[in-house]
Amino acid sequence: MIKKYRLGKAFDIIFCLLILAFSFYLPFESGQRGFFAFDQSIYFDGSYRILIGQIPYKDFVIPFGPMVFWIQAVFFKLFGINYSSYISSAAITNVLAVACSILILRILFPFRRFLSYISGLVTAAWFYSPFGTIYVEQTAFFFSLLAITAILVTLHAKDRYPAAHGFLLSASGIFTFLSCISKQNAGPPFFLLCILLLIAISMPKIKNIGWNMTIYSAGFIGSMALFFIWLTCYSNLEIFVRYFFQIPSNLIGVRLLEHGWLGLFKNLFFMHRMPTFFKLGGLVIIFTALSALLPWFCGPDKYKDEQKRLLLSCTICIFLVIFQNYFTYGTNNQLENGLSFTGIILAINTGLLFHLLRHIPMMTQNIAAKNISKGVVAAAIFISSYSAAFMLIAGTDVSLHRVVQDIFNGSTFTKCFSEQKLKSLKWGYPTEIRGSTVTGKDITDLLGYLKSENKNIFIFPDFTIFYALLGVPSPQPVLWFHKGLTYPVQYDEMLDNWIVRDLIKNKVEIVIIEKSSFIGTDFRLNDFPVLKSYIENNFRETGQIGIFKIYK
Repeated sequence: MIKKYRLGKAFDIIFCLLILAFSFYLPFESGQRGFFAFDQSIYFDGSYRILIGQIPYKDFVIPFGPMVFWIQAVFFKLFGINYSSYISSAAITNVLAVACSILILRILFPFRRFLSYISGLVTAAWFYSPFGTIYVEQTAFFFSLLAITAILVTLHAKDRYPAAHGFLLSASGIFTFLSCISKQNAGPPFFLLCILLLIAISMPKIKNIGWNMTIYSAGFIGSMALFFIWLTCYSNLEIFVRYFFQIPSNLIGVRLLEHGWLGLFKNLFFMHRMPTFFKLGGLVIIFTALSALLPWFCGPDKYKDEQKRLLLSCTICIFLVIFQNYFTYGTNNQLENGLSFTGIILAINTGLLFHLLRHIPMMTQNIAAKNISKGVVAAAIFISSYSAAFMLIAGTDVSLHRVVQDIFNGSTFTKCFSEQKLKSLKWGYPTEIRGSTVTGKDITDLLGYLKSENKNIFIFPDFTIFYALLGVPSPQPVLWFHKGLTYPVQYDEMLDNWIVRDLIKNKVEIVIIEKSSFIGTDFRLNDFPVLKSYIENNFRETGQIGIFKIYK
């Protein structure tokens, strides 16, 4: 018996390590495959700005919180400013997210260890892997996952380690705030989930609810106060409010209320923008969770540990299904970029189906009804398990084919750059931007030319990764040019003048204009007439490398 237990334990450890190894490999491999300048330059350049001493909202503006840049800046500091450290941050964060997903399922279903394997494997394929490099939404999801995990771990810590109980709840509040400050549409909804989980773990003692809420709120409010102090003393509170709240709120409002309040309700709860597979799957999962809750409402032992875990499982499952649909509906990203919690959802759903299968004899005494119900639930377990396997394969395929970034449609990724800082990047062949093909040779030729010139540069609008590759200052305050998000729809003369003032202050002598860019070059440059006039009056075109026009 002891030998069998040790073998099982050894198998469990080895299998978990293999899952974690897979969760590192897949996003690291995905991150090597191609460079999408519109998205991936943002986080490379933003983190580089942090490293060279620039301060968010004071030296440059962003429409979300700085957490993603601070995290990546740590990797740049530890491992150097290169593409390997860039993709390593996403891979390591993916490993931590997968570890959390495994732990969550082990807490909720302690006697069904295989569920944690399902959760870990599918999460490994869908959390960071489709994008491959660090990204703002996944950063918010990661902190939300940490917040949920910290609350659930208190189920173990409450009696054995009272001090740890308080620490975990406080940490959960901190993680929730970090999630909220990471991205406005990705973090705040999880505040509601954390409140629901706190109520569930505190019942039936009412006073425990107040005490747990207080400790959680202390972590949340304390971290908020520290962030406010940082904004006031080191950054710029006024610019933060403008770019974090005012400008993005207009865009979020337009996207969510595109079809009015009724349209919003229908899309959130009936998943009209989801493919049929996800529509049906999401509704079935919600129905399963509600069905599993019925015995909890009727049972006399609803506050015992097993029943409490059932309530927590159903709450998390229903919330995550609705959240993923809300997130997909409220953003313009591909569906594949918003399925980070699919592993947890499918694993909990499978666990709830096993719970129903076990409790069917208690629900009815009719043998025929009992057998039919068992057959239906057994079929549902098979379908749920099949869905998990399908999503694991699909997630791996999506990641390795770079589906979430359209410019890589049909591309192959074979050879890494010889350039030291780009050593882990495989250029996509072809990489087409608005009908123009950009080759790896274009990148190395431009890089070589700019190195030989050894002057400060301004590149417009997307390939801002060149600043870090050359080790020159990022010379102006707009991290990336996205109308209605990083600058207002209405002309902002102050921002236009700020850009030119910084170009002069940083002694820019070379301007690179991309002839073709993902959402267009000319109309974005026309949004800044002072900048356009400054370039036309002070620089002349001297050559072109690929899509890159060179002005000196």
